Amino acid sequence: MQRLQSKKASTCKVTRITLLVLGLLLWQVQAMAQGDQVGVAPDQLPGQVADLFSVDPLQSAGEIEMTIPSKLKQTIAAKARQVTPPGDGGEPVETAFVYLLPDLTQSSQGSDDSDTSSPSASGRGRFDARQQPQVLWYVGLLDPTQSDSAQGAQISQTPAAIVPPSVTSDGSMVAFVEAEANMICLIDAQAGEVCDEATPEADAGAGGQSSRQAAPTTGAVDVALSPDGSLLAYVPLSATEEPVDYFVIRDLATGEESPVRITDESGQSVLQTVGSVDFSADGMKIAFDALVPAQSESGEATLQWVVLVGDFNTGELVGFGIPDMQLVNPAFSHATSDFITFEAVSGEGEETTTVLVVADISQPEAALGGIIQSLPPAWPGFGADDMSLYFIAPIQVAETGVGIVNIPVDLTTLEAAGDPVLVLPDAIFGDAYAAGGVTGGGGAGGGTGGTGDDDDSNDDDDSNDDDDSNDDNDSDDNDSDGDGSDDSGDSGPFSF
Repeated sequence: MQRLQSKKASTCKVTRITLLVLGLLLWQVQAMAQGDQVGVAPDQLPGQVADLFSVDPLQSAGEIEMTIPSKLKQTIAAKARQVTPPGDGGEPVETAFVYLLPDLTQSSQGSDDSDTSSPSASGRGRFDARQQPQVLWYVGLLDPTQSDSAQGAQISQTPAAIVPPSVTSDGSMVAFVEAEANMICLIDAQAGEVCDEATPEADAGAGGQSSRQAAPTTGAVDVALSPDGSLLAYVPLSATEEPVDYFVIRDLATGEESPVRITDESGQSVLQTVGSVDFSADGMKIAFDALVPAQSESGEATLQWVVLVGDFNTGELVGFGIPDMQLVNPAFSHATSDFITFEAVSGEGEETTTVLVVADISQPEAALGGIIQSLPPAWPGFGADDMSLYFIAPIQVAETGVGIVNIPVDLTTLEAAGDPVLVLPDAIFGDAYAAGGVTGGGGAGGGTGGTGDDDDSNDDDDSNDDDDSNDDNDSDDNDSDGDGSDDSGDSGPFSF
């Protein structure tokens, strides 16, 4: 790992839009030809890992740091948590996770001349459910301690943009980006589903929800909850609805927001764009990907996606970059704060591939390993015990052509420890936590900035109803498997 250096250059722009569009197109094409097999191949990171990852992603003199407002730094320090690995008592750990699931029973309305043959991307560098007229996506939850259903259950009523949702370490709160206006939505185990308003001043303070309505008018690109649910990190959209070169951290108890920038010695931003964010298990670090000035192997000035990890306590950064490869979608481990996973994307057109990488950032010089090769975007994330990676891959049996796949990993050797297994077709992975971590719908993180509602998890338009009486799209809130029975229980944050 190296202290980061800055470089300013005039370059031709290489955006993640291309990577994502090609990714889903390739998913659909390859899934058709692969039978029932998961479309991945084992451990195919080309070349020597040490050589590939020895390049400083910001390549020139000048010290780079993460500029953190002093009040935010104090707030985060006060919220630092001791990480207790799941199953520390010797009990086996089951993974629960939030994800995106499509509504395949109905189609959104599009114009007659819409191209419905394949998904497309928005101008913000990530998939947008509004651009996919055949399918609406919603947030789902699969927790084996709450339901016997292998498919999980839908927990949101608001259509979601195709951006991985985030969940707290106890499963009591979920954050996602909604599809219509890119607003941030929270699903709280006790307070229900609440989305930011397009105008933050509107209804501020009404119903005790002001802390959830202090959002930018332009929405967000990506969201991440801190493990205890007290903070929300997000990448805002600019006034022109483009991603920006910083991310924002919101205190969910007060609604106060603080921008965090990556600057050089003169105080100037060294990033072009930030793409996604994720908190460490102890809440003291944040991983994110960013578009930065770089040089190709041929010496040409370009822009490149790199992965950075910032320390809230010191402001120091470490980073990863590979010439002519795009490193995107980082995610932290859950049982410790020592590991991250991300994608290394290479190739063009039908030759585009991604390698899922795991990095040990606890050492002065980071150790890295390639786990498996697939197609971008894979959006990898660790299981609750960090003994496996979940990601999305081409699945022939899935109507959407994709599904969630799991592969065991050995963090000692940073290698795959088994073969990939299909977990859930027609789904996009979001974030994991230890199953059954919340009792009776509450938790350490649950209720932060809550509204006082008792049971209104499926209605963001009627936050004061106690019994979820407004359920136009949810004929039976507690019957997730369609058997007519009440599947609700006391072992988790959401009633199925």
